[in-house]
Amino acid sequence: MAEKNEENGEKKTSKAAAWGKKAFLLLLPFLAGIYGIVVPLVAEIPTFHNHSVPARLLSNALEVLFIGITLAALIILLPKSFPQMKNYSFGREKKGVLAAIALCTPMYIIVKYGLIYFVTCFFKSPEMQAYSYTEEMLREELLTAGSTVLLAPIYEELIFRVLPLSVYKKKRTKIVVAILMSLLFAVLHGNNWIAVATDALLYSALFLGFKNVSVNICAHVCNNLFVTVLAVLSFFGVKAKMTKEMPTIILMPWPIIVVSAVMAGTGVFLLARMCRKRNR
Repeated sequence: MAEKNEENGEKKTSKAAAWGKKAFLLLLPFLAGIYGIVVPLVAEIPTFHNHSVPARLLSNALEVLFIGITLAALIILLPKSFPQMKNYSFGREKKGVLAAIALCTPMYIIVKYGLIYFVTCFFKSPEMQAYSYTEEMLREELLTAGSTVLLAPIYEELIFRVLPLSVYKKKRTKIVVAILMSLLFAVLHGNNWIAVATDALLYSALFLGFKNVSVNICAHVCNNLFVTVLAVLSFFGVKAKMTKEMPTIILMPWPIIVVSAVMAGTGVFLLARMCRKRNR
C-alpha cells in the first residue's frame, strides 16, 4: 500500500513537472520580453538624475551583474530541465568567422537602410536632413559607448535570442519564436523599429545557424559600434543623411560606401576560404 502511494506520488510529481515545463515554454517569450525590459530600466537607475562618469560606471556594473545572472541561468540552471540547450555553444567561434562578420557589418547596414529607403519611396518621398552631432551629443554618445557597444548587445542577445530560442526542440517553433522576439525587440527600441526588427531577425538566424552565442553577439556589437563610429565621423564633417520622421533611414556618403564594400568583399573572401577548407 505504501509503495502504491509512493508510485502515485511520483506520477503526480512528474505530471506536475511536465505541465510546469509546458507552461514555461508557452510563456517564455513573454517572460523573456519582460526581463528584457526590466534589465535596462534597473541598470539606468543611477543615471536618471546624474550623468556623471561614476554614475555611468555604476550603471555598467549593474549591467555586468545582470549578464552574470543570465549566464548562470543559461549555462547552469535551465539545461537541467532543457537538455537541448547543450546543443548551443557559449565558447568562442573561429576568429575568421567573427572577423568576416565584423567586416561585412558596415555594408549590411548600408544595404539595409538602402532597401528601407527604396521601399519607402513607393509610398512617400522621405525628407532627409544632415546626420550631425554636436559636441554635447558626441560626448554623451562616447560616455554611453561602453554600454551601447559592448554590454547592451551581450545581455540583449542572451535575453532576446539565446534564452527564448535555445529551449525549444522543433525548428518551426524556433522560427515562430524568433519572429515574435524580433518584433518585441523592435517595439522596445522605439521609432527605429523596421531597422531593428531586421537586425533582430539576422541575429536570430546567426544564432540558430552557427549554434554559437559569440556569433550573434559579435554581429550586434559590430552593428552598434558602426553607429558610434558614424557619430564620430559626422562630428568631424562626414556628410551622412537621415530621415526626419519614420521610418528611420540613414544614407551614407560615397566614401563610406566604397570602404564598406571593400571590407565586405574581404569578409566574404574569408568565409569562402574557410568553407573550402572545411570541404577538403
